[in-house]
Amino acid sequence: MKTIHYKGFHDCKSCCQYAIGEIDGKKALVFHTDKIQGTSVTNLIEDVTNQILSSDLPGISPEHIRVFEHYSPQLEPIWEWMEVQFESFSGGKSKQSLLEKLKSKILSTHKDENYYVHNPQWKPISKKDKQTLSKLLE
Repeated sequence: MKTIHYKGFHDCKSCCQYAIGEIDGKKALVFHTDKIQGTSVTNLIEDVTNQILSSDLPGISPEHIRVFEHYSPQLEPIWEWMEVQFESFSGGKSKQSLLEKLKSKILSTHKDENYYVHNPQWKPISKKDKQTLSKLLE
């Protein structure tokens, strides 16, 4: 596993671990927390996911990635495992207005390989997925 450092609320230093693997033919990005340092990854899931998309998974569309959060049972979390699904994703290095997105798609002759995600929603995962993902954390 690797560690990702990010700025939390009020610029506090925050971090968590993450692993990248595969699940059901897609990339699996698993954020793991065994000790909360700063702001939890749940509160900044979009920012942290975007950091990984640009650093470890450049050019891979979020449509081809499944994102998960895992909190160690010793933290007595409300949930130990959750999948994070993003309502939508976009190409480009920064958020654009709808008009800018349309212009970019119509006038561009190349595919933008930078992505960002937004509007996260959490859902429980199956026992099978827990077993598969737990192996990534070993």
